[in-house]
Amino acid sequence: MRKILIFCTRSLCYFSGEFFARELAEIFQNKGDHVETVLLPDEPGSTASSRDLSQFGILETYIGKKYDAVIDFNSFLPYLSDDDGTPILDEIDAPFYNYLLDHPLYHHPGLSYKLKNYNVICIDKRHAEYVRKYYPHIKKILYQPLPGAKYVGNMNPSDRLFFSGTFMPENELLLELKRRPDAIQKMVLELAKLWNPEKQTIEDSVIEYLDCLSSFDRDHIFLSIGEKNFPLLMNHLYSLDRIVRYRMRKKVISTLAEAGIELDIQGEGWDKCYISTKDRPSESQDGKEISVLSLPNVHYIPPAPMEASIEEIARHKYILDINPLFFEGVHDRVSTAFVNGCTVYSNMNPDTVPEECMGQFHHYSAYEPDFLIACIEN
Repeated sequence: MRKILIFCTRSLCYFSGEFFARELAEIFQNKGDHVETVLLPDEPGSTASSRDLSQFGILETYIGKKYDAVIDFNSFLPYLSDDDGTPILDEIDAPFYNYLLDHPLYHHPGLSYKLKNYNVICIDKRHAEYVRKYYPHIKKILYQPLPGAKYVGNMNPSDRLFFSGTFMPENELLLELKRRPDAIQKMVLELAKLWNPEKQTIEDSVIEYLDCLSSFDRDHIFLSIGEKNFPLLMNHLYSLDRIVRYRMRKKVISTLAEAGIELDIQGEGWDKCYISTKDRPSESQDGKEISVLSLPNVHYIPPAPMEASIEEIARHKYILDINPLFFEGVHDRVSTAFVNGCTVYSNMNPDTVPEECMGQFHHYSAYEPDFLIACIEN
């Protein structure tokens, strides 16, 4: 019988960290393994430097113990060390697996620690290639998308199109960007116009951009971040991922909403998504912006913990996925939609769709959302 130690050191959005930890524990337990689960979630908005470390005193309990695996999601554990500087994870006799739920660029500091037995699990094949290339001290890199969660219960699924995801308005994203060096700000804004995430990974777009610069301009960019280090540069460019992602979400949701598609939206921030009324002469506020949630065909569902979001997916026949810029990976909401028998409209790479699910999958491009309207109406 294997001994598995599962941590949750980050809450993640909609408390998904705790949910994934419990689900993974159940999978191992069903295989007959002994599982210990330790939940140490952070406060929303906390950073590696601002976290209260007192809660991690419980880790002393595990020092010197042997396990077949220690697993955490977007882990904070690599940052932790003893008084003498020894990483806590090196004092537990077990391989450590950091399960990354988004692009590795967000986790550069945590991935840079040279632990004795550091392994990474990715939900995108290109993420795995990225880790393999830029973090050679990582012993093993696995590709394993999160499995879908089946909702058990009786219901009469709705015919309305359902989208689950967060939105951030561009003005907030630009304020976030202003905390970066000027050279990084300029690079992000230029790349946000050039990068098409449906055709190219973010890292390939950055490499292509740098190749077009003079050596002086390239050196100036790396000088602004302190060293010539490509994965460190990618970490500084996280705003590029966020700006392009939320622009895509706004474009697709606004197009569908204005076309009269019956739409249910769940997630934070959508009260800040505004559309112009200049092409809507019947509106009393002609020429001004109105909230997309004010349209009569759009229904807003407040954010909820992961379990409730899964139930909401199962309550709908049709699911909209606006891909969170995974190039060769499957988001867990898509997997969940598939196992609950839903039809999925997604701009994800069709090559990543399991063959047995192709009958439930309809591909569209976020850059041509009118095609999506025709696909839904037919």
